[in-house]
Amino acid sequence: MCSILCHLLFKHSYNGLSMADSIANVSENYLLRICSLSISQPSWTPHISSECRRNIAISITKATKQLKLPIINMTMNTTEYMCDQIACYISNCVLQNELLDFKNNESIEIDNLLTKKVDISQEIYNSFKEKFSKMNDGSIIEINTSDPIEVEVLRLKFDILIKSLIEKMDFIFIINETYQDYTKKKNIKNYQIRQSYSKFI
Repeated sequence: MCSILCHLLFKHSYNGLSMADSIANVSENYLLRICSLSISQPSWTPHISSECRRNIAISITKATKQLKLPIINMTMNTTEYMCDQIACYISNCVLQNELLDFKNNESIEIDNLLTKKVDISQEIYNSFKEKFSKMNDGSIIEINTSDPIEVEVLRLKFDILIKSLIEKMDFIFIINETYQDYTKKKNIKNYQIRQSYSKFI
């Protein structure tokens, strides 16, 4: 009873934390294509830190409150669609090393768990690796290095990059765009279903 009451009282916070974890996990799946995973040799892999996840959660919570979104009535399909859109956006910003204008990716479908991954061109990944491996002093650290010190340098550099991008993102605009886009597409889909039913009833 207490957990249900807490969930109702802090619904925006719970939703923010849940969405942030989902966004971070999907983003990491996109970004893992940057490097070659090796079981035998520990190497750097792109990871969204707990601090970044917390910052995303806080931004989402503030946005859903300000927009007065009906969190309790939002389905899992709604939040998954929003998370997939935001994760794809964050990944593209990271890979292109700049804050891009947000727009919904039309490759991501609503209510379809099989179409989460969006194809990001290999050229974008290669360009990121080339730029990211260059340090401020002109030296180069290979992305797939197994040197502990170099791995830590890459970790810190990536953490600074993604933190700076997330801080600049307008989550109120992003949350509103993704929610409205899902709602519009869902209404169209429901209308098409009703039209199909009407032919047989």
